[in-house]
Amino acid sequence: PALSKGLPDWVRFGTGLRGVEHAVGAVTHPKSNDEIRSRALEGLTIIHASLLKLVSNPECPASQNNLFIGGFIVIRALNT
Repeated sequence: PALSKGLPDWVRFGTGLRGVEHAVGAVTHPKSNDEIRSRALEGLTIIHASLLKLVSNPECPASQNNLFIGGFIVIRALNT
């Protein structure tokens, strides 16, 4: 979160949207399986909650951190 302090909103929210895109890709990929879908949906749930909190408080360190954690989980699902 310290590295993201003061970033423009478009960077934060763009990161979240990229996570959503990756989650959809992981869930809908023809070679996806239950484990991949489960991980992707877990990450997507975290991203969703974080984005909702960041709308009202863009500088919230916990929400920023959770956004990045959700994104990491989604990327791991996509690369499994």
